[in-house]
Amino acid sequence: MSPNIIKPILQLNGARIYLRPLKVEDAPIFLEATQVDEIRHMTGLKRNFNLAEIEAHIRRCLDHPLRYDFAICLQADHCMIGELSVLEIDPENLTAEFRIALSQIRFTSQGYGAEAIELVKIFVFDQLKLETLGLEVFGHNPRAQRAYEKCGFQVIEVKKDAFEYEGKYSDEIMMQARNPLYE
Repeated sequence: MSPNIIKPILQLNGARIYLRPLKVEDAPIFLEATQVDEIRHMTGLKRNFNLAEIEAHIRRCLDHPLRYDFAICLQADHCMIGELSVLEIDPENLTAEFRIALSQIRFTSQGYGAEAIELVKIFVFDQLKLETLGLEVFGHNPRAQRAYEKCGFQVIEVKKDAFEYEGKYSDEIMMQARNPLYE
């Protein structure tokens, strides 16, 4: 089986959120999230960006045939509350990587991230027909690690003190979820 690598325009609907393709017009919200200190720390973002760089990044992502970038939006008011990417899709080995970031701390611990992860797993496993979905999380972000574990991700490797942020070191934890069809 090989995944469908043609990028259709799609929306993934959940109970409280939906995922829609990221647009260049989302750049200001994306940029704002890169300026929140706690979000920067949890995601390991060290570099500062400007709006033009974020817009260029989104354009590159949209043009890349082996990645999907989504805005996480609330069903109730269509407010964008984060973004996520399925990237490094390997059609031969049926694998991909995944990353997610909510745009404000006030959106964390409400189940939005878990709902987005479940939607992405359905997309990756049922539509793209991939076998595994991997991610990296830092040891200083146990809330995210617990969310990933609740969504079926398992730790496959821990790199001790592999990430430095403002003079403090954290483990880099690799996790993976498998398509039940391949188990």
